[in-house]
Amino acid sequence: KAMHRRGEVETSYFPKEGCVTRGNSALCTVPLDVHEGGFDFKGSTTLGLRFDRDENVIQETVYVDGFVKWTGTRPADEPGMCFFLKKEEKTEKMQFVPIAPGPEGTRKLPMELAMRFDKVKNKPGKVFIANVRVECKSGGVTVANLPIAGKIVMEWD
Repeated sequence: KAMHRRGEVETSYFPKEGCVTRGNSALCTVPLDVHEGGFDFKGSTTLGLRFDRDENVIQETVYVDGFVKWTGTRPADEPGMCFFLKKEEKTEKMQFVPIAPGPEGTRKLPMELAMRFDKVKNKPGKVFIANVRVECKSGGVTVANLPIAGKIVMEWD
């Protein structure tokens, strides 16, 4: 088996596109290739989600091209995360700066990538249901809105 570069994570268990759920966990992938209105990014974006019934939170990990960009915990009633994307001048590598999720359409960053959870249904300790999408914004304007899955259902027996 080939050696991974430092910080690289094995993502072969993630679907090529969409979500796979099992019990209280979900693995989701959306390939991004968006070059519109000032938003310029290409990469495989994957999400690892886990519903913690005791704390009623969603543990989220965001990977881009196999590297962890953010890990955190959000309330199950308000999951999701936003990132300010910024290219490093010397290396042209994309930096992912986590920013608190906020109401849609209020920030005017040059490039913003948001993990959005819509139609959230949360029954604490039992089930979490939501539609998941990735939103790409430039200057506060949505340039791409990409659904990851029709609906994810994470539950405890």
